[in-house]
Amino acid sequence: MRDLFTDGFNSFWHFVFGILGFYFWWVVLFFGVYQLKYPRDTNTLIDLTEFMLGYLVIFILYKIYPKNKIASLIK
Repeated sequence: MRDLFTDGFNSFWHFVFGILGFYFWWVVLFFGVYQLKYPRDTNTLIDLTEFMLGYLVIFILYKIYPKNKIASLIK
């Protein structure tokens, strides 16, 4: 089994899909089905962890900076 974020762009996209999954529920569904297509793959757990880290990062940022606060920072 490999370490977290050692797979180059593949790891990057797992993280990005986690971020997108926060905004679009169907990304979570498709990513989960895609990853569980080969459940015995040794990297499935790592890939899902990278996805969940992306989801968790955007969730925490959303809690710290809600939409209205982010909009006021831009003005």
